[in-house]
Amino acid sequence: MNKISILLAVILASASPCAAQFIVDQQPTRFGGQNSDTAFVIFPGHVQGFLVADDFTLAVADELRAVRWWGFYSNDIPPPVEQLRLRVFSARTSDGLPGEVLYDESFSDADRTPTGRTIIVSGSPHEFRYKVNLSQPLPLDAGVRYWIELAQIGDPDSAFHWENAFPGSGFAAGINPGFTDWFYLQSPSGGVDQAFQLIAPEPATLALIALAAALRPRKMR
Repeated sequence: MNKISILLAVILASASPCAAQFIVDQQPTRFGGQNSDTAFVIFPGHVQGFLVADDFTLAVADELRAVRWWGFYSNDIPPPVEQLRLRVFSARTSDGLPGEVLYDESFSDADRTPTGRTIIVSGSPHEFRYKVNLSQPLPLDAGVRYWIELAQIGDPDSAFHWENAFPGSGFAAGINPGFTDWFYLQSPSGGVDQAFQLIAPEPATLALIALAAALRPRKMR
């Protein structure tokens, strides 16, 4: 192995997928959560959906590569297989609520991990942590308001709740398929936030990958 190959190996080993930074970090409270599910049973014979989005703003422009969040299920029954959806919206200029869909991806293989904790609500359902990697990175600008929606898709036998978070901006939005538009959610204390982390690669990792590409030996023509 020549010196350039050795250097490339060191650089690429340093650029580990574990090298990542949280560009948004809203930790779970264990005190309840919002329904974020396209189909769940309200009472026998009646199925409806309710979706939730939470807003965020970055201080510095970055590139979203992965999302982690926390949630639980009504009756403490997680489905053996579930379809989860991630959407990112711009904010409408008229009222700041979710507007244009900037990113939309569904996942049938999301990483769902029991945390070993329970939620402090009736029935004490178990808490789960989820993670998905975006198939395409999403560039995000600084100082711009965005909204993120995380939901379970099309499984009326299971009702997913996106867990509440410690205070972020204090704004979350909901939409019921029976209505045509988003509205701001309210809690008894006023603010509403959901538990999630937005993950981007460390700047040093991007620099190492670029350097590795520049140093890669090229074939002579």
